[in-house]
Amino acid sequence: MSKVISVISGKGGVGKTTVTANVGVALSLLGHKTVIIDTDLGLRNLDLALGLENNVIYDMVDLAMGECRLREAVIKDERYGALGFIPTSQFKTDNNIDFERFKKIILELKRQYEYIIIDSPAGIGEGFETAAKLSDMALIVVNPEPFSLRDADRVAGLLENLGVKDMRLIINRVRPQMIDRGIMLNLDSVIEALGVRLVGVLYEDESVIEAAIFGMPVVLNKKSKIADEFNSIAKRINGENVPIENIKKKSVWRKLLKKK
Repeated sequence: MSKVISVISGKGGVGKTTVTANVGVALSLLGHKTVIIDTDLGLRNLDLALGLENNVIYDMVDLAMGECRLREAVIKDERYGALGFIPTSQFKTDNNIDFERFKKIILELKRQYEYIIIDSPAGIGEGFETAAKLSDMALIVVNPEPFSLRDADRVAGLLENLGVKDMRLIINRVRPQMIDRGIMLNLDSVIEALGVRLVGVLYEDESVIEAAIFGMPVVLNKKSKIADEFNSIAKRINGENVPIENIKKKSVWRKLLKKK
């Protein structure tokens, strides 16, 4: 059975698009037929994260408006295994994608793919609601800092109200030295505040910036430690029991990992 997963954040700039690209590619390279959809109208960046900006001919708005067929909108690249990618529009910011049209596209994709990953717009607007209502799972991306935490808490409440029962937490851009100095929230505090099941912790890594510059998801860099964690996140999403490193035995980490 196929699964629709929205990647969501309360505020922009937390690394949501990077997470979307790398989790999607990781699932694909594990052999799962996966499609990534960019729905952030007017702020198209997922094509850059995948290095596919020169391959874009049609976008999600064209598809929703019936100006192209699904197979024409889906971009494929042999580097990414069984991955498909549908970009959003970079310019048509005044054309919100109608919920029923988007639902029809999702239903068609579910007949072809195991995983449908939606890069949802930051914030809590119409685009967020459209993605959430069609999702089986939501990945909430948060940075360990107060502004991101407050917005993520708000998003988690809205997802619950919209009927999304399966929520998973990804803590991104963690800097242990800043935590030790007391200028970044510790991970237990983040997890305890949100009460969302943890699926991955991503530490600050220069290889992510390097990968972005070269238009290549860092998960393809086999020498990068963060690539290993993206692969582990993909396995956990797929139901595999992959431990998260550096977890204190008697802490809220353990509770959240076991939470159903």
